[in-house]
Amino acid sequence: MKKYFWFWNIDYKRHNLIVMLSKNRTSKELRINLLEKTGFSFENVCKKLKCNRKELHEITSELYENQEILYTNIELKGLYGTRKAIEADTNNKYKKRYYDLWLNVGRNISQILIPILALTITILVIVEDNQSTNIKIQELRLEVLNILKQKEMLENPSKKNHPIKKETDTLNKK
Repeated sequence: MKKYFWFWNIDYKRHNLIVMLSKNRTSKELRINLLEKTGFSFENVCKKLKCNRKELHEITSELYENQEILYTNIELKGLYGTRKAIEADTNNKYKKRYYDLWLNVGRNISQILIPILALTITILVIVEDNQSTNIKIQELRLEVLNILKQKEMLENPSKKNHPIKKETDTLNKK
């Protein structure tokens, strides 16, 4: 699971590294902390970014290609930020890419899920409507049958025993 999320967090970790190195570079240029060394050791960077050396290499490869960071061996063995690192930090270059990636993932997921949900709701509505239509049809059939029976009784009273008609004459007793 960690490997899967590593891909998503690489730009976020690049942003954190750029911020760390650009602050160090700025403090050196402005002579704020003269005792501070230029850059950070690999171990210190790995500890702050919570990654191993292999992951650090993946993080720094693009930064090195863009010449935003360079490897140092002068005061310590590690990394230091260039002027381009300060520019990337100021513009939040990698943080924006990180958020854009998540925005695109959310957009892609919603473009898939919304039509599926709409189709599911439509199917449920059609099935429910079909069931209620079948119930109404059954009710109408029963009403038509009742009406036909009543009509038949009115047209042919001899077929059914009429409640008033008697077979025998009560006066003559025949």
